[in-house]
Amino acid sequence: MPWATALESLLDASPRGVFLLDADGTVAFADEAAAAALDEDERTLVGRDWYRTAVPEPHRTNAREAFEAVLEADEPTSTSVPVRSADDRPAATVSLEAVPDAEFVVGRFDAPPADQAGAWFDPYRRLVESFPNGIVTLFDEDHRFRVVGGTGFAELSRSPEEIEGKQLGEAFPDENAAVLEPLFDAALDGEENAVTLTPEDRIFEVRVLPLRTATGDVAAGMTVSQDATGRVERQSELREAREHYRALIENAPVPVFVADGDGELVEMNERAEALVGRRRADVLGEHYLTLAPGGEEDRYRALFEDRVENGGTRRYTLDGEQMAVVTGDGQRVPVESSVSVVERDGETLIHAIVKDISEHVWYETALEELHENAGDLVLAEDEAEVAQSIVDTVVDTLDRPFVSVNLFDAEAELLRPVAYSAAVTDLVDGSEPPALELHDCVAGEAYLSGETQSVDDVRLAGAAPDAPLRGAVVVPIDEFGVLVCGHADETPLEREERRLLEVLARNAETVLDRVRREQELRRQERELTEQTERLRQVEELNGHIRALIQLATRAETAAELAAETCSLFSSTESFAFAWYGELTPEGDALVPSASAGDDQGYLGTQSLRVADDAAQPAVRAAGTGEPTVVSNVADGVHGQSWQRKAVRRGFRSVFAIPVTYQGVLYGVLAVYADEQDAFPTPVRDVLCEWGELMGYAMNEIQQTNALLSHEGTVLRWTVRSKDCPLLRVAHDLRCSFRFEGLHRRDDESATAFLTIAADYPGETVALVEDAPGIASVEHLRDTGDGALYQVEFAEAFIATVLAKYGLRLDRIVGRDDGDAYVRVCVPSTMPVHRAVDVVTTEYPDAELVATEPRPDEPAGGQRVEDAFARLTDRQREALEIAYHGGYFESPKAMSGGEIAERMGISASSFHSHLRAAERKLLDALLANSRLSG
Repeated sequence: MPWATALESLLDASPRGVFLLDADGTVAFADEAAAAALDEDERTLVGRDWYRTAVPEPHRTNAREAFEAVLEADEPTSTSVPVRSADDRPAATVSLEAVPDAEFVVGRFDAPPADQAGAWFDPYRRLVESFPNGIVTLFDEDHRFRVVGGTGFAELSRSPEEIEGKQLGEAFPDENAAVLEPLFDAALDGEENAVTLTPEDRIFEVRVLPLRTATGDVAAGMTVSQDATGRVERQSELREAREHYRALIENAPVPVFVADGDGELVEMNERAEALVGRRRADVLGEHYLTLAPGGEEDRYRALFEDRVENGGTRRYTLDGEQMAVVTGDGQRVPVESSVSVVERDGETLIHAIVKDISEHVWYETALEELHENAGDLVLAEDEAEVAQSIVDTVVDTLDRPFVSVNLFDAEAELLRPVAYSAAVTDLVDGSEPPALELHDCVAGEAYLSGETQSVDDVRLAGAAPDAPLRGAVVVPIDEFGVLVCGHADETPLEREERRLLEVLARNAETVLDRVRREQELRRQERELTEQTERLRQVEELNGHIRALIQLATRAETAAELAAETCSLFSSTESFAFAWYGELTPEGDALVPSASAGDDQGYLGTQSLRVADDAAQPAVRAAGTGEPTVVSNVADGVHGQSWQRKAVRRGFRSVFAIPVTYQGVLYGVLAVYADEQDAFPTPVRDVLCEWGELMGYAMNEIQQTNALLSHEGTVLRWTVRSKDCPLLRVAHDLRCSFRFEGLHRRDDESATAFLTIAADYPGETVALVEDAPGIASVEHLRDTGDGALYQVEFAEAFIATVLAKYGLRLDRIVGRDDGDAYVRVCVPSTMPVHRAVDVVTTEYPDAELVATEPRPDEPAGGQRVEDAFARLTDRQREALEIAYHGGYFESPKAMSGGEIAERMGISASSFHSHLRAAERKLLDALLANSRLSG
């Protein structure tokens, strides 16, 4: 209570010639006598500098030093200094004495002015009234207030006049009076006490003390009450602020260190203790450099000075090294520090928020390793290499041993393991890990959802307690698959580890996308190359086939065509050997009829029996009627003898093509190559087309040879089919049809000249006319064994069906048993078994009942057929109708006009066609006669 102490010292010093100086030497109070001694007005003296006002110039320095010595002394002390007169000369001395517990000095003149008259309390009135920031009262032995004053009344609703003259119990409430009364008594007994009162919500610190005379006797009592409301509130606020400050530091979620301006640690929180692994009691008071790594004090001293000057956040020292603190056990912990400088109570404090960034540094390091390993990842050329690079990176960087990469198999709808770590192999006893399903599976959910999935403890998901893995994290790799990282302990993967796995998965997506695009480009390049090669092969084959087509138009025998075919194909760059074979008459084996190329004796080693289970491709093609390809002869070489023999001779692929026409097998063409997969689809298609063309050519050659042949075989068949109208009529009416002539057209329509022998000719003709597929029936003339008719067929029937194979239908005879038999003429150039195949193929219910030699025809028959081949359709039609209609008989059975009307042409056109046909026939007959004669 500085002011109370000062006032007490003033009153104890003397009632006259006293003054009060504050710590700066400023006059805080001076009585009238002191002011008069300096020739000053007491009102203007207050607030002025004492040394400049009262001390002569030569003595001011000494006076100031004496003043400061008194003020700073630990024990009560006093000193004397000279004061000036009106002419600035030392005129007197004053004694200076420090006020205990206060930064004030009381001064008094050693030779005070003469005493003034007045009542005993009056000299104190002016001092009391001007008492700053408080209230002063003087009371007598009756506890009556004799003098009351002070500036503290400005903050109260009461005035000094309301209190002065009243006793304690009258002036204050009972509760206050009860507190003060014993203290008043004690003061009158010479004791000093203090108490705190709170009138009108203000806080006053009250000192109650005795007032003594010059002789030391207690003359009265005094209270000095200083309004401490503001100070107490400020102290409370300061205390709360400091408590809040400490609470903030202590409860901060990060380590906080506080150092003073010299770097001494003065505060730290619990998290800071955890960071350095030391109790704060062992750290506080030490220099902050004790937390720096050993041998790096200069680096961290420079960093501290820079941070104090510039503040801010740093994680690197000034020379770029990672900042770190050292724990109690010597471990180096990477940190990031945010520094701020504050002033508190006149003291500089450096606050450092120090964050442990071990995980961040680990993450950065791992990320750098990922980027370094990304080089290997980028260099990967296929999906397996990419997957293995991912596995190696996770094992090396994250130190997680259980890793696998499963890529999606779209056909099987499974996530198949493509690469996995050694630890995963150990889990499955050295075998390949199983593929993962898309449903009811964490990996499948991650793949389908495109989001990372995790299982922290598989036991909670229903796994066995002794499961080798406790949990796993599955990261999707876009459309490609998943990355699986498992852990065997109960500690799941950290968040940063999961982030790194996701970063790696994103990198893998880019690389896998690139790999697939490159693979697709390579595949397209290979396909383009293969396609180019195939096109070259196809073009080469097409050139050969064009040559073969030209040959087919000139070839007179099937053997010639087969030989040329084998020769051309074996000379092709892609093929090494070709042969052509035909079935035996029994149809149980193939017989080679032509071959070309270097077979190295291969054909002589082969069993070509159709019933052979291990039959080679040509035999299988003959048996099935379907093309047979073997792209890799060496595949399964130990199972088939023909394969072993082919491999020994360098044959690596084979293609066998059945040569057929209208379902009839003429033979098999087999082509061999010395490379695998030498018969891609386009090549096979071209060869199959040639097989069809060759079958057609073989049929044409067969027909031509049949027409030119003078010999042959007659086959008699029982046919139950009623698909043909003539067969149906023969079945129903038991009549017979003898074929005198047949003219086929390209649209499968035909004109047939039939001699019908029947018991009921009218009914027979009517049935024929009404039969489906017959356009018209015209009677030409009667014969000795029946009647001759011209029948127009709108669609193919049995005679045209057989004719396209080179077989001639001679007659159809209905039998009494309800069946019909047909008589078919087979040329000598056609094997009988092939004719049998033709008939049974077209009419499956036909049954061969007899065969007989066909009688020789006159020598001129060939010339006639040659001549017929030179006629146009109209010329042949005119000639045949005229012949069969009796036009050349005498008398004429049909006139030229009648024939023209039947043909739907004019009579002149008929005669023109007829003369042209006659001329061609005569030319052929006469020319051949001249040549032979």
